[in-house]
This record gives sequence, structure tokens and C-alpha cells, in this order.
Amino acid sequence: MRESSFTKSVLLPGVLIETITPPFLIGFHLPRARLLEFFELAPPRVLVVMAPTGFGKTVLGAQWAMQHPDSTVWFNGTSSDTGSMMLHRMICAVRRILPDFADWYEVAPNVEARITQTIERMCSDLAVIGKPIDFIYDNMEVVPTINTPFIQTWARALPDNTRRLSLRKNPPLVSYSSQGDELAVKYLTANDLTLTNVEISQLADSLGIDISETSTKNFLAKLQGWPTGITLLFDLLSHQNNLVLNNMDFRNYNPKLPREVAEQLSESRSMSDQQLDEIITRMIDKVFYGPRSRGGKAESLTAREAEILLKLDSNVTLEVIATKLFISKNTLKTHLKNLYRKLDADSRDSAVAKARNLSLI
Repeated sequence: MRESSFTKSVLLPGVLIETITPPFLIGFHLPRARLLEFFELAPPRVLVVMAPTGFGKTVLGAQWAMQHPDSTVWFNGTSSDTGSMMLHRMICAVRRILPDFADWYEVAPNVEARITQTIERMCSDLAVIGKPIDFIYDNMEVVPTINTPFIQTWARALPDNTRRLSLRKNPPLVSYSSQGDELAVKYLTANDLTLTNVEISQLADSLGIDISETSTKNFLAKLQGWPTGITLLFDLLSHQNNLVLNNMDFRNYNPKLPREVAEQLSESRSMSDQQLDEIITRMIDKVFYGPRSRGGKAESLTAREAEILLKLDSNVTLEVIATKLFISKNTLKTHLKNLYRKLDADSRDSAVAKARNLSLI
């Protein structure tokens, strides 16, 4: 069902059209097909992309959705979600591409009591579609944890003709791994999403930026492949080449962009390398958590370390964590040793506190 024909009149209670619609990409966006090669393989597939704001997670999902509009279901989590709201949104999201999906469903006061049965019936309907269906979940980390049973039920019930792309700032509460490896699962972290030298060159060429200049090399070295920072830098340099900067809202680059930095960028008509260096340095310090800490010493966490970090932020024992991850306690201790070193922490509580400060959890 095309956007023009999917109107508010067919939305179920609590569903906003923007929460089931892929973002429309405006302007040039560097194609990053290499990141989705795993997702392109035959279903079932689960690709979990975990990175802070500014690494292009949503853009990555939107690029896929634009290329596969008839098979992509877009689901955006919200902080006000309840089980019934999520169920309604999921039905509407699927109906964007399958208009007659779950035509048996009726909104009723006791929907919460029947939510498991309803999900299982929905997934049975999906199983007979006869073609791959791709689900893209964005912003799920803001969904209240009370809805975890809904998410677990949905993850367990989805049929084998589906692929799932989860775009998140932190590890998912639902583990997609199983002892039997029944699902093909892959995790990408901030380190995977950083722009390669080839991608940086492609982006620079598209904007007419000379990255061989010493000052530009120094800026790029500071940004360490951070997509939002490099996009902002190249946009500024592109306008510098024209000796004028447009009055634009630079907070669009990143909602965490400090107000004073955004205002300085918007008010500037031209700036020296020293001024640009100051702005980039301040932005890195206040916004960029990326594949390193603010101090610049920590290494990137692996997907397994990020998964362990999330479980550390709970009351469960190390024995339980090891059991849930299907690893030995000694293996877990090895991961913890590396995790503590990367976070410059000396205990479980210290690691959790520093991870929170870096917006890793």
C-alpha cells in the first residue's frame, strides 16, 4: 500500500502514521550496501545495529526501505508504548505493504489478555505470504521495559520467511541467539558503522572536497570515521569553498548537538581553520561517544561485550549471565576483563556507571 493511499482513516487507535513509515531521505546519502550484505541473504536473518546517535542507523534502514518498498515493514518504538499500542502499530505497519493483513482483527477492551494468541495468529498469517518480509525496528530502546513480554513473543513467533533489522542505541533486551543457532544472527556496533577511507573519499568527491589538505586531514583524524561529524565537516568545507555558509539548523545533524555550537554554526558566514577546529573539538567532546570514550583511550566494545554490559546493569549474578549467554563463567570473566579495561573500570558498578556516562546503556 502506497503512502498516498494509506490514510489516517485506516489507522488503529494510538497509531501515528510517522511511526510506521520509513523516513524520506533528502539530499545525498552515501550508499552503504556493505553493511547490509548479511541482511540480503535468504531468511531467516536477524541483523542488530547498535550505535549512539549520529552513526546513520536510521538512514541505513531507510535506504533499505527505499530499495524494497513492497516488502519492508517499518516499526518505530515510542516511550509511551503499551502492549495494545504496539500490537495496533504492528498490524498497521504490515498493512502498509499487505493491505488485507489480519482482516479478522477487531479492537476490543481485553486485547491485552489475548495479546499472545493474537501475535501467534498474525505470524501464522505471515508464514503463508510466500515471499520474504523484512521488519525494520527503530528506536526500540525507548520502549518501556514493561513491554518486553510483547517483544519476546513477537521475536519468538515470527516465521522463517522474515528478516529483522533492529536499529538501536544499546543492546536489545531480547536475545536472538540460541544454543542451537536456529536463527542467523549478526551484530554491528559503532566501530562497524564508522566510515572507511574509501567511503570518506567517495563522500568528499561527491561534494568537491579536497581531503589531501593538511587541515582537513587533521579534522578527519579527530573524527575517527564518525558519520555525522564527517558529514557536518564536509558540509561546512563545501560552503567555505563558496565563501558563505547558509543559515541552516545544524541541530538537524544531531539532536544532541549543543545549542551554543549549533548557534555558532548557523550564525557564521565564514570561519578560519582555528574556529572550525574549535567547533569540531567541542562537538566531539559533547556529542561523539563513538568507537572511543571522551578521553580517547577506550577501544570499541564488541557485540558480545555490549550484550554483557547490558546484563551487568541488573541484579542477576555472573553465573546467571553466563548461563543466559550459553558461555562458561571463565569465558565470561575474560569478557569482563576486556570490558573493564576498555571502560577504565575496576568493578561491575564502576563499569555500569561509566557506560551510562558514555550513553552506552
